[in-house]
Amino acid sequence: MDYDKPFQDISQQVEVLQNKGLIILDPVLAENILMTVSYYDLVNGYKEVFIKNKGYIKNTSIEDLFAFWYLDKRVQALTIKYSLIIETIFKQKLSYVIAKNIGVDERIYLNSKYYKKKAGGLLFNNLKIDIMRLLSVKHSKAPTKYYIKSHNHVPPWILLKNASFGISINMFKFLSTKDKAEVANLLIQSDAVLVYEKIELIISFLEGLRKFRNYAAHNLKFITCQPGFKLPGKTMYRLYPKYVIRKYSGDISKKDKGSINGLYGLILMMIIFTEGTPLAQTIIEDYSAEILLGGNIQEGIDMKDLLKKYCNCLRLPEDMLRRFEIIKSIFR
Repeated sequence: MDYDKPFQDISQQVEVLQNKGLIILDPVLAENILMTVSYYDLVNGYKEVFIKNKGYIKNTSIEDLFAFWYLDKRVQALTIKYSLIIETIFKQKLSYVIAKNIGVDERIYLNSKYYKKKAGGLLFNNLKIDIMRLLSVKHSKAPTKYYIKSHNHVPPWILLKNASFGISINMFKFLSTKDKAEVANLLIQSDAVLVYEKIELIISFLEGLRKFRNYAAHNLKFITCQPGFKLPGKTMYRLYPKYVIRKYSGDISKKDKGSINGLYGLILMMIIFTEGTPLAQTIIEDYSAEILLGGNIQEGIDMKDLLKKYCNCLRLPEDMLRRFEIIKSIFR
């Protein structure tokens, strides 16, 4: 059979790239790069950035592709790092409210009477089945398993350590209006927005962050990530000074609408969730270092141009560094 995608050894792959106009000055280096990152991930993965009319944009080298790929991986790693911290913050405040207002015994705080029966298209009884699985001796993991064997109850702050991010988000959705409001006020301390707006914002943010993290965890590129979440721009605008999110003629600018519903919006929400701790400043500094001030992976690479391309792909504001400086002056 004649396959439309036959096997090609590394030297053949290098030759294909040269025929497409990619600059390869060192074939050995090119072969090593292709043995480190697959042809598909490196070439097909970022073709929308470097290929035009079926050929490479003038003066594009394989080192450019590799530096761009590595930049994307660094940003993904940073997003995974902070998503784990945000998940911890969220679970801590969720479990705090559940324990305080409902109880510390799973036989009490998982009673259906304390939760809404439906949330969107979800049923609490279906969620409870997933949670009870975490409490079974057969499927439980540390530290829940230890509490099952050694204590007479499993507190919510222990159970949620073994619950997935998705289960925890859904548990928040099913909380009573009163309990949900209390969690929301702990997560977003500002009085500039109403409680129901905080709840809407929190759910959209956490769902978006979870999807971005899944993209990174499954080795998918960020530049085409379409997480499908929508952060309410008007609510976000009231949480930040006017230059952090811009308005024109009374509405959020078109560019900023796109930015808010991408990585930029997630970063802004991470900062809000970590308000009052040193983490808010650290988030700004880390993303600034990676995306806006990224260093060269190899001499001769025009990182300024690559960073500009990367920011455009992720719909990040062109003046994001200036906006970060404004935020830093507030979240000290």
